[in-house]
Amino acid sequence: MKLLNDHIKNVCKIGQNNDCCQYLIAGPEGFECAKVSAPELIHILDERVRLNTIHAQGDNCEGKENLN
Repeated sequence: MKLLNDHIKNVCKIGQNNDCCQYLIAGPEGFECAKVSAPELIHILDERVRLNTIHAQGDNCEGKENLN
């Protein structure tokens, strides 16, 4: 089992309610940043935050490669 790294815990704020980054997604290799790995999802995630249909609503950094 992989442990969560400091960036995921402290910047993405996984598990920290609405502060959790809306762009933190799960990919085939573990957690990914949609800003980097799936930019086509950004407008969908932004819209879901606007509509308040997702719990994670943070926008915590400019995007990061290799979250694992």
